[in-house]
Amino acid sequence: MHYQDPSYIADKFKNGNPALIIKNDAVIITGVKMLQTFDYLEVAEFSAKSMVMNTPMGKMTPINDQQVEDLRKVFRKGE
Repeated sequence: MHYQDPSYIADKFKNGNPALIIKNDAVIITGVKMLQTFDYLEVAEFSAKSMVMNTPMGKMTPINDQQVEDLRKVFRKGE
């Protein structure tokens, strides 16, 4: 999709999303500064690695929307 319609991908970033994972293809990361962008990429890499390495521990239980919002509040204080 990102090769055929780049505007589709650009629209995904309009909602304030700093990252986009394209299944079996790529990760696109944006940020205000290069260091921030790299930090987002590093977090994505660490998260993916954690998910793969913890597969033997059993099924993953995702956090809910309120927990996500709580994390956003804490981590955006430093920006």
